[in-house]
Amino acid sequence: MRGVFVLWLCLLAIGCSKQVEKPKELIPETKMISVLKEVHIAEAAIQSAKADQKDSIATLYYSTIFKIHDIGEQSFYESLDYYMMQPKRFEQMYEQVVEKINETTANVENKEK
Repeated sequence: MRGVFVLWLCLLAIGCSKQVEKPKELIPETKMISVLKEVHIAEAAIQSAKADQKDSIATLYYSTIFKIHDIGEQSFYESLDYYMMQPKRFEQMYEQVVEKINETTANVENKEK
């Protein structure tokens, strides 16, 4: 999970070279944190899928996440770009994403006992 966090920070550093305006349909921070948590859980599940199924599974997971949170794909990516252009804010958001993932993992482990 730490690897995902490092990857996002690297993408953040690369992406800082462009200027991004605030999107018209900016996803609020708290909602974006929840969406990012779901995205990372989905990505973990996608990685365990067979190679020839990954694309279709990813499409299904992402469309489900967007539907559950009532957001569009374009809105998600524009909001992600916007938040990534604010490194300190984005880092704080990702700390919360990691916390939420850890809480979810702990809950699942407790239920399995």
